[in-house]
Amino acid sequence: MEFAKKTGTFSKIRNMELNHVSTGIAVIFVKVANLSGLKDPISNINKLDIREMITTRFKSYSLEEINYAFTLDRYGYHGDPTPHYQLFNAEYVAIVMNKYIKWLDSIKKNPYYTEDPKETSPEERESIMNTGVIRVFDRYKETGELENKYIDPCYNHLYHKNLLPQHKKYFRNKIIKKAIKRIFTEVTCHTYQEQNKVYQLKEIQNGKKAYKEMCRKIIITTYFRMLISKKIEIQNLL
Repeated sequence: MEFAKKTGTFSKIRNMELNHVSTGIAVIFVKVANLSGLKDPISNINKLDIREMITTRFKSYSLEEINYAFTLDRYGYHGDPTPHYQLFNAEYVAIVMNKYIKWLDSIKKNPYYTEDPKETSPEERESIMNTGVIRVFDRYKETGELENKYIDPCYNHLYHKNLLPQHKKYFRNKIIKKAIKRIFTEVTCHTYQEQNKVYQLKEIQNGKKAYKEMCRKIIITTYFRMLISKKIEIQNLL
């Protein structure tokens, strides 16, 4: 019941900026996927579908509630955890959220239930985002790798904080050329045989802009390497 009482203090998704929502959702689902034993990364098309569903159907709830919904499900509060069958998609998320909504409604029917109507402060929301970026940066220092699932949330937050280079025309064109070259190299050299990489290359060859994720990855890793070379801790900048 204690968590339910706090729900009124959380910022609702409908009141948040889309880039903050995207970052928060990404951080939550990376954790959920790992704890749920999901073997493969969530596909980009499922990421977009889940985000659209959450920002429309579940916009009256908060990021904290989405995270807690999966905690309740994983810990078996509703019975057996919801099976994902190694597919993390909107249908799976909707089932878990519907279970949470029923649980919350049952708690609110308690005559002793009260709720603080205040929402979390902007400072608290900022702290959540900062923590996620710091963890990704520390991981990059250890491994030299940036997993695709972290690209969008890191980029959105760093861009929002004005920590990335200004995206002027010359800069954008340079990054796009690097991204296309890297995608082409990874596919043709068989270093990556991911279906997503092959799809991106085909889209590029058809004149479509399917290199956004790679552009962002190049920008973030270049920024991270600059911080590492100058021995700058990212938490001092956030």
